[in-house]
Amino acid sequence: MQLIPPRLLLKVEHFCPSVQGSLEGKFPNLGEKGAIDNLASLNPVSSVGGKNFGLLKTGWKPEGLFFHLEVSGKTKDPEGALDKPLQSDGLTLLIDTHSSRSSHRATAFCHMFHFLAAGGGHDGTEAFFFQGQFRRAMDNAPPAPAGSVAFRSRRFRGGYEIEGFLSADALHGYDPQSNRELGFFYRLLDRELGEQTLLPGVEDVPLDDPTLWETLKLAD
Repeated sequence: MQLIPPRLLLKVEHFCPSVQGSLEGKFPNLGEKGAIDNLASLNPVSSVGGKNFGLLKTGWKPEGLFFHLEVSGKTKDPEGALDKPLQSDGLTLLIDTHSSRSSHRATAFCHMFHFLAAGGGHDGTEAFFFQGQFRRAMDNAPPAPAGSVAFRSRRFRGGYEIEGFLSADALHGYDPQSNRELGFFYRLLDRELGEQTLLPGVEDVPLDDPTLWETLKLAD
């Protein structure tokens, strides 16, 4: 009988490369070095068959964090609802700017951001952003100020992509000069394709437990 899922035996540092040059309001083209590998191939009996349906890339500047998500293999349009972000198709990013992860309860440096591919707009088909809160948190991060989070979504045949930017104003405690290691986790939900996380094979991962998160290392 398997008592401990194999993926819980590993603590992984994920490489987040720096983004060079002036972007002038544009999203950068994040390269392969920024791709997040959740080691799904080590768990061939996971809910997604040991394979991923989404590719997540990250990058950073002193001004904040970038990400790019591409989901492929779909035959249906994304589904979502404003009042049910955790049951909507899209990406949830969890970021701890102090990366202490010594407590099972979130602190004011722990952030939950939902970037969803559907559920917004008058007809529920537009992408939307939502900042969540943690259950049992010792303290929740301040709300991201207006204009501090930028994102866009595009659908294509067989899938969609979401790219975004979390500015330093949206990330309480973000200071790459003093700390280059962030607590990091993601959850990708698709009602057609299933669920993909940084812990494939671990069912019902409690998103509000920072000790289960991994490390995003801001590298030059």
